[in-house]
Amino acid sequence: MSEESWTINETVMVQCILMAAGPGLAFLAYPQVVTQLPMSPLWSVLFFSMLMMLGLDSQFCTVEGFITALMDEYPHLLRARKKTFIAIVCFISYLIGFSNITQGVFFFSVIEMTPLSLGKYVYPTWGQGIGWFMALSSMVLIPGYMLYFFFTAKGTIRQRFQLMTQATQDKKIQHNGLQPKASLNGSVSDAAV
Repeated sequence: MSEESWTINETVMVQCILMAAGPGLAFLAYPQVVTQLPMSPLWSVLFFSMLMMLGLDSQFCTVEGFITALMDEYPHLLRARKKTFIAIVCFISYLIGFSNITQGVFFFSVIEMTPLSLGKYVYPTWGQGIGWFMALSSMVLIPGYMLYFFFTAKGTIRQRFQLMTQATQDKKIQHNGLQPKASLNGSVSDAAV
């Protein structure tokens, strides 16, 4: 590649990056530049992994800051219900985020039952039914198992709910000959002391 053609390509890429300021910079201009690099699939995976980790990190910091501020402001109300409060905050954040990425299509189509369309084409009812079936096939498993577990568990409603929301410790048979021993602080370990 000649020196002259490289400077032309470089100039075009810089202009492309400058024109796509904002979110387009990350999703339009940089990927176009990355495709010009040697081993572009590797750089693409690294670039989008970096974007995903940056987004997750930003979300964790935001949620943790919000939760900490409210718990410090209302300790008598929220400290005892910390897990429930965090679950509610995360669920509301999920609903807001989901409506942002789908532009409200999912919620509004469920509420208004407007037929799905692409431009002027309106999808037939059977096609929409298949689409809803495919979407719900993965979403219904978690609440479905939750309901199954709730109705098959023994005890009062409160006991069943506690059983569903608490982690259980698996009781595994020890095959290595070591017996679980209690340490000085009362926790059980597998150390053969």
